[in-house]
Amino acid sequence: MERCLRGKLWSKQRDIVLSVRDNQRTIVQSCFGSGKSHIAGKIILWYQYNFIPSKVITTATSWNQVEKILWSEIGAIYNRAKVPLGGRLLQTELKLQEDWFAIGMSPQINVEQEATRFEGYHSPNVLVVIDQAQGINPKLWDVAISLVTNESSRILVLGNPASPSGRYYDACRNAELWNKIHIPASCVPNVIEGRDVIPGLITRKWIEDRKSDWGEDNPLYISKVLAEFPEETEDTLILLSWIESARDRELNAEGSKGLGVDVARFGDAETVLTAIHGAKVLEQRAYKGKDTMKTCGNIIQMMDKWGIPAHSVCVDDTGVGGGVTDRLHEEGHKVQPINNGSPADRPEQFFNMSAEIYWTMRERFKTDNIDIPNDPILMAQLAGRKYDYTSKSQIKLEGKDDMVKRGLKSPDRADSLALAIKGQSYYSKGEGGPRLTVIE
Repeated sequence: MERCLRGKLWSKQRDIVLSVRDNQRTIVQSCFGSGKSHIAGKIILWYQYNFIPSKVITTATSWNQVEKILWSEIGAIYNRAKVPLGGRLLQTELKLQEDWFAIGMSPQINVEQEATRFEGYHSPNVLVVIDQAQGINPKLWDVAISLVTNESSRILVLGNPASPSGRYYDACRNAELWNKIHIPASCVPNVIEGRDVIPGLITRKWIEDRKSDWGEDNPLYISKVLAEFPEETEDTLILLSWIESARDRELNAEGSKGLGVDVARFGDAETVLTAIHGAKVLEQRAYKGKDTMKTCGNIIQMMDKWGIPAHSVCVDDTGVGGGVTDRLHEEGHKVQPINNGSPADRPEQFFNMSAEIYWTMRERFKTDNIDIPNDPILMAQLAGRKYDYTSKSQIKLEGKDDMVKRGLKSPDRADSLALAIKGQSYYSKGEGGPRLTVIE
């Protein structure tokens, strides 16, 4: 492989190559930034040109992962090869002959349709590559496995451990059927040597920054740095697997709109504005500083940009936020002041308003009804929040002081998103609309 395709492999990448050569099933349980998509691209080309004829079927959690990451790697490796490789390379397809090709397939257009297409790809030599496998639909997973039927066929599965359940988790634990390659950040060359040995891979500084931002017991740190499956305890509010699915999901912006504003009050806290339209988060803007006039201006600008009426804007009204709502009201913008510590609309179920709006947000993640940006800070804040029950069986969020004791920072971006979702409940009702409706 190295004689034909440019670029040397580091030890774990070499282990993956040898595993695919020698084993029918290979699964990679990796940290972030280990170069797994790059080595997958090289393996795809190696298999394509060494098994004649062959069919290589690739997929991932999202079409963006297929097209922009995996097939972008394939294209770059193909174009840099030391010798012309032949064939016709398209955006997500490499065609050599009618029955000899590699193709990228979408997991999201129609699962049933894609599963049927998978079933049709039979050949004496088949390689199936599943990238970001932790989010793959179980039906698509099962069909992909069914293609690997003879001695020369192979399947390579790559992912970050997110949820201790599902097909990917089960496969990582099944040593009889799968040869597993485990790649924690501690074994990446850049981390070992403390310098950029291989550009693009994870670094010591990245790890230290994530330790500071997330805390070592945050599920995102356990997954992305340690490459271990985080424990999903009963008090976890929003599961990491739900969050990663929301990141990879591509939904249309339609329906009600909302804007949530969490105003910084102290220290390193951020002021955060989040605009949402239907299930899609349109924009999240975060900055430090307590200039209330600047925040008022930013709110008005985002209202105009996304067509969000003032009565669908929810501002955290405690502390400095009270000055923001007062100023906006003076200017004629009747935004909704929200006091997170005030009684919930359903006090028999929730301890306070904060617990109520967070639980509503939780339901959006649980029911696959939200599409969030790829923001590790937001994701870590969502994954780090816990909840409990009071003596009256009310749902109560973990206090922010307790979060700080666990090494976590104030969840400003998550708070802003929860407020934006609450703002949607006022969208079609006009000023002074209904209180929050909780999905059970």
